[in-house]
Amino acid sequence: MIAGNIWYGHQAGGVSIYDGVSFDLVHPGGGINSIINDIDQDENGLIWFAAKDFGLFNVDEKGKCEFFNNQFEGQYLHSFMITKDGYFFVGTASGVDVYKYYEEEEILSKVQGY
Repeated sequence: MIAGNIWYGHQAGGVSIYDGVSFDLVHPGGGINSIINDIDQDENGLIWFAAKDFGLFNVDEKGKCEFFNNQFEGQYLHSFMITKDGYFFVGTASGVDVYKYYEEEEILSKVQGY
């Protein structure tokens, strides 16, 4: 489901995937209601999305979504990038913050003093 596909973010927070043959709606955007500003893939194959007024979320190879919005309450997310060692540089209206994702615990934690 991941490799070789094209991912699309929608204005209302939904995401779709194109596999070269057809489109599939992966998440309709319910509860997000915010434009998808950026998309990236981590080293474990998770596809990550930045929703401007919502936060970050990911989709695994089975289509399961995991949401991280409490960390970004009151912020506008513009872009992000994931480093090879799993750090997230998240660009907001206030600047850039660094986060680390711990997949086993399903935690996205802000890194202090980075």
